[in-house]
Amino acid sequence: MSKYVILIPGGFKPPTVAHYELIKSYETCPSVQDVYIVQTPHLREGFGPECTQPVFNWYGGFSEKVKFVLDKEAKSGAIEKVHKLINDSSFTSQYPSSTIYAMGAGDKEQDAKRVQSFLKYYKKRPGLLPQGVRLGLPPFVYKINRMNGINISSTILRRALRDGDEGKVRLCIPPRRSPRNFPRNFSS
Repeated sequence: MSKYVILIPGGFKPPTVAHYELIKSYETCPSVQDVYIVQTPHLREGFGPECTQPVFNWYGGFSEKVKFVLDKEAKSGAIEKVHKLINDSSFTSQYPSSTIYAMGAGDKEQDAKRVQSFLKYYKKRPGLLPQGVRLGLPPFVYKINRMNGINISSTILRRALRDGDEGKVRLCIPPRRSPRNFPRNFSS
């Protein structure tokens, strides 16, 4: 049976409970060997990649199956690093040839489009993909929890933190955590 390596590009600046649950769902899936969180160094309203792991750890953390990758040279976003990874033999050679590389996805429309666009890119250009590297759909698409009908996002969380809106912060973090204790001091 083939195992998956899940690649999840994104900002995660800061990560939300939806991000955490998405990653956790892949981490605990028996058919997933590893999960890579792929980021760029760009800041979003004062939040950079240095906030990602401390916030995820505050939410509950991950096992060693979840790995963080920062592309300091990316010009067009984290998806650029996903392309670099699957074309890098030092990355792909650490996994069996039966491995399927897939982008993780939630049920938000933009996630589905990003996954399809990624797969179509290589389908139209079969010579670009290294021999033996297999791409595919993820083993499942995670159903994102919505709070009060709102898609939780880093943008909503950043605004709520900036505005001191504890109610909205509470919607964006795990229920067992207090908005007042949200990690805020990060070294850059």
